[in-house]
Amino acid sequence: MLNPYFYAYNPELLAFENAWVSFMKGGAVKNAVIKAPVADSWNRCRACGLDPMLNEILPMLTAEQVEARLKENAEILEIVTPYMDSLYEIVKDSGFIIHYADAGGFILKSVGDDDTLKIAEKTMSLPGANRLEETAGTNSIASAIITKAPIQIAGAEHYAHMLHRWTCSAAPVLDSADNVICVISVAGRYELIHRHTLGMVSSVARAIENEMRIRDINARLVENNSQLQATVEMVLEGVVYINDGKIIQINRRMCGLMGEELENIIGRDAADTIVTTPDLSYFLGNATQAYENEEVIISGGGQKYSCFLDVRPVRGESGNEIGKVVIFKSINEIKVLAGRIKNQAKYEFSDIIGASKAIRESKALALKAAEHNIRVVLEGESGTGKEMFAQAIHNRSARKDYPFVAVDCGAVPIELLESELFGYEGGAFTGAKKEGKPGVFELANGGTIFFDEIGNMSGEMQQKLLRVLQESVVTRIGGTKQIPVDVRVIAATNVKLENLIAEGLFRHDLYYRLNVAHINTPALCERSEDIPLLIEAFLSKMSLTKRKRVDKRAMSALVSYDWPGNIRQLQNAIEYAAIMCRNDTIFAEDLPLELQKGRALRLIGGAGNEKQPSLDEAMGEYVRHVVGSNNDNISRAAKALNVSRSTVYKFMRKGRGENGE
Repeated sequence: MLNPYFYAYNPELLAFENAWVSFMKGGAVKNAVIKAPVADSWNRCRACGLDPMLNEILPMLTAEQVEARLKENAEILEIVTPYMDSLYEIVKDSGFIIHYADAGGFILKSVGDDDTLKIAEKTMSLPGANRLEETAGTNSIASAIITKAPIQIAGAEHYAHMLHRWTCSAAPVLDSADNVICVISVAGRYELIHRHTLGMVSSVARAIENEMRIRDINARLVENNSQLQATVEMVLEGVVYINDGKIIQINRRMCGLMGEELENIIGRDAADTIVTTPDLSYFLGNATQAYENEEVIISGGGQKYSCFLDVRPVRGESGNEIGKVVIFKSINEIKVLAGRIKNQAKYEFSDIIGASKAIRESKALALKAAEHNIRVVLEGESGTGKEMFAQAIHNRSARKDYPFVAVDCGAVPIELLESELFGYEGGAFTGAKKEGKPGVFELANGGTIFFDEIGNMSGEMQQKLLRVLQESVVTRIGGTKQIPVDVRVIAATNVKLENLIAEGLFRHDLYYRLNVAHINTPALCERSEDIPLLIEAFLSKMSLTKRKRVDKRAMSALVSYDWPGNIRQLQNAIEYAAIMCRNDTIFAEDLPLELQKGRALRLIGGAGNEKQPSLDEAMGEYVRHVVGSNNDNISRAAKALNVSRSTVYKFMRKGRGENGE
């Protein structure tokens, strides 16, 4: 029985009791007495058929299940436990108990006086208890989870009669997405009801939420800082972030330039720690100006490094400067990197194979050009080795330790060629990198630029190239600063530039700037005596299990072919034949089909003053050609020739000079 004298003292609790009795007799909720969240809960409990007089033991988690849920909640409990302990110190010896319930409505931790804990045990209000509404009826923990708001349930506001002796104040702890993480509840005997209890629990829940957010922010800051550090460690340049003159963040590349350990640098004065000429304080002193590609010398660890220096202000949301990012780019490393990009110079004059007069004259002229810092035009058909000559000239010159950069004027789109050659400043055009990009002339500074197929260069680009050759400076797209460059230019063309000049497609003044030394790279048909040497070189470089040799007739076909694709086509033909031949000898029928056709037609039709083959020899060669065209299938070849198989065999033998020939 509840204490009637206390009801007289607290009429609100008596009103709750009367409203509960009326509702249980089948009446409606007295909305003037019962607050809306409680009324809604009562109606839900009645709808699901929950017995308000349940006195049996409510479902409880096992000790193992409680332990498992405690592990799942370990992270949030680490935050919550100190607050529960502090809250208990406030209500200690007052008859209250403090509960921690997870988002599933299970009590997992309780803190209270021994006497209060014994009372709680009688109503299953200990760790492991299920406080979901459909199990325990209206209670503060369940209502806090459902409404996501603090709530106090006192006396007969509880749907289950066994809980009428309690007053409970609960507040949910929500994450940033408004999801319930847990519930903090303070429960005591019903006569201890006090509005301040709910406010106290609400304050604790908000404090827990704030600490969660602070921890989350700190975790994100640590993660972002780790990601930023990992990013700056990946770049080739030395990077340092400076705030109020102090070094806040730095990558190990920068530490290497300074000759210092990272741990000894953070927090030190930047101008005193980073020793440069000119002094770094000059560049840091201007509060608003940014610097880019300023040449400085940085000293550290007994070494000196020539660098390009960039200083960029970092601004906050208000637009005020909050720091500076300083970037050091080693000039020597830029040169090394440039030497590794497209078409690094790897060929020497010894790689240009041939003993013919034509190739010897071209090599002799190229050797002389290499010894002098003059511009060269290489003219020859596609596949004659113009780039090999250009690389050999570079590697024999005084510029051999500097970059060799190739630009294919026919492959780079006209609209991109200008930015490729001269570079651009950040934001110069849509899609431009915000940090800008150096052009080929900057990357090749001190070395050689090879313009392949220069006849494809547009008139506008020809004019800009002429200006660079005249003034030896470039200006990036979107920039105003003139950058000095020292490069040697070698140009190549597969058409006569004089013809393009006559047609108005090439500037005569640019031609005379480029054409200091004019070298022809002879077509392969002009030096057929070099073909055996080239074939020998190709075969020796191929990764074959067994070295191949070339049959006499196959060599004759190779030497006498016109080779419109020049050396490149010859190399492809030899690679094909070496793969297709069935033993260590390459026969004529192993050659690509275009060579076989050419030989058969020459044998049938004759060729000038050459010794004419006999009719049997010509027919034999032709028959062998047809057999080869039919994948060595004698039956198909006989059908194609409209003769018998024995006739095919007969002429094939005559073509080889057999039967006593």
